[in-house]
Amino acid sequence: MTEDIAESWEGLRHFIRDKCPNGTQVYVLSGDKTATAALKLKRDRMIPLQTGDQHLRWIQYTIGRKKKRGEHQTGEGNQQQSGYANATTEGKSGPTVPTSTTEDSWV
Repeated sequence: MTEDIAESWEGLRHFIRDKCPNGTQVYVLSGDKTATAALKLKRDRMIPLQTGDQHLRWIQYTIGRKKKRGEHQTGEGNQQQSGYANATTEGKSGPTVPTSTTEDSWV
C-alpha cells in the first residue's frame, strides 16, 4: 500500500470516529485487507463480492460508544450477540445465517 493510500484510509478512520454519531452504520467496499485493517474498527458483517477478476469485500461497521470501566449491559431487552442472525417466529425457527466470519478468505 502506498503512502497516499495509507493516508486516505487513516483520514477515513478519523472521519468515521470523529464525525459519525453512535449507531451510524458505515459500509466500505475494499479489495485490500490491510487497508481496511487501518480503520481499526470491529466489523459487523462482511460479504464477498467478485467483479471480473477483482475479489472484493463489502464490509459493514456500526459506530458505537465505548463502555466505561465497570459498565455492564443489563435489562430485559439486551441479548447476547453470538455472531449469528436467527429468524424466529412463535416457536418456529428459520435458517441460521452467519453475520461474520472469524477467518477472512481474502484471495
